[in-house]
Formats: sequence, C-alpha cells, structure tokens
Amino acid sequence: MAGLESLLPLVSFIGGFASKFALDEFQGRRIHKREREARREARRDFLAQRRSDFQRANLLELQAGCMDLIRAAGQTNHLDAMEFRKSGQWQKVLLPDDLNESFRVQQASTTMLSVRIRDEEVRRLVSDLKHAAGEIARASDLDSSNTWLRSVATVHSKLNDRIGEVLRNLEDEDEQAVS
Repeated sequence: MAGLESLLPLVSFIGGFASKFALDEFQGRRIHKREREARREARRDFLAQRRSDFQRANLLELQAGCMDLIRAAGQTNHLDAMEFRKSGQWQKVLLPDDLNESFRVQQASTTMLSVRIRDEEVRRLVSDLKHAAGEIARASDLDSSNTWLRSVATVHSKLNDRIGEVLRNLEDEDEQAVS
C-alpha cells in the first residue's frame, strides 16, 4: 500500500497534465474555428462591399451614359426637324460625324453598362430608352420623331427614379452591414 501512495502524486501529475493537454487542445480547436469563421465573415463582408461598390459605380456611369444618349437623340431630332422646316419634306439628313459617333458610342456604352446591373427593372428601362432613342433616328416623319423624343423623356424620368431607388437601397444595405 505504501508503494501505491507514493505513485499517487505521479498519477495525479500525469492526470493533471493529460487534462490540461486535452483542455488546451479543445480550446485551441474552438479558437481556430472562431478565427476561421471570423475570416469567412470578413471575406463575405468584403465581397458584399465590393459588389455594392461595383453596382454603385456602374449605376452612376450608366446614368451619365443615358444622359449622353438622350442628348445625341435630341440633337438628331433637332437636325431632322430643322431640315424639314427648310425643305418642307421629311428626309433623313446624314448626321455629322461627331454626332453619329456619339450616338453609336452611347448605344454601345449603355448596353455594356446595363448588362452589369443586377436590377431587372433598370435593365428593362435602359432597353426601352435605347429603343426609343433609336426610333428617333429612324422616324418617318416629324410627328413620329417628336413622339419618340417624348417617349425618351418619359422613360428617362422613370429610369432616373429607379436608379435613385437602387442607389438608396445600396446605401441602406451598407449601413445595415456596419450596424
């Protein structure tokens, strides 16, 4: 019995050491798991912010591109109307090279930007705007051209309202993410 009593401190020491080792291992795994989850969450936050920034930048650029497209469509309507007033006959005049190029570039630019936008209504309104602007260039008479020009203004107003709403929603989402 005396031999067993002398082993008791050694057994206690080994037991304590094993318990401490197991506890440290358990805590280490828990800390590692928490750190891994924190890294995942930080990555999700980073990607969400990047998506939000990308949408915001594209929406703002799209808004400016639509204004340039409308300007080109309006200039096209004006040139055709002035020619009609001179001659009394509706005939499509060749656009000056800079206006023709601006119209082409803005049609392409708004297409490129709109496909990046997540909001379906914005994409639809851009498509409607581009269609109406193109119809101005193809109009068969002054009344038709003016009708399409009014359509451009109406669609543009709806598009601006929708882009503003989407931008405000992005801001709201960003604020919720940090609170």
